[in-house]
Amino acid sequence: MPLKRVMTLARLASGAWVVHNAIALDERSMAQIDALGGVAHLVVPNGWHRQDLRVFHERYPRATVLAPRGALAPLDTGMLALRRELQAIRRAHGGTWPRLEELSHAERQRLNGRLGAGLELLAKVPHALETQYAPKVPELRP
Repeated sequence: MPLKRVMTLARLASGAWVVHNAIALDERSMAQIDALGGVAHLVVPNGWHRQDLRVFHERYPRATVLAPRGALAPLDTGMLALRRELQAIRRAHGGTWPRLEELSHAERQRLNGRLGAGLELLAKVPHALETQYAPKVPELRP
């Protein structure tokens, strides 16, 4: 049984466009959306409705992605595991953040594993690993 998919475009009072449940479209249809003025917000209603998010976010990189907790469950779970690992390390060091050289070999291994897994998850989210602002370059003095 084929499932019907529905995408909704709505114009806010500000004139900005919102896409609810983005569905990848052919180039002609995407150009029609572009002609409206582009997209300011992408709404992911739940975890079942995120499969075409990347297509829209790559086309509209400035669009804000709005999703309820759990809609990006693998990301939530991976980041939670990283947070727990960081909290455990902090507790093991008397409630303060240790310097890198103060971590035991086992702590480094666990932290590296969690950080790597977290980066892999974030790499799947459009533009999550990109900065919004250019880095400040210190002034060079002779």
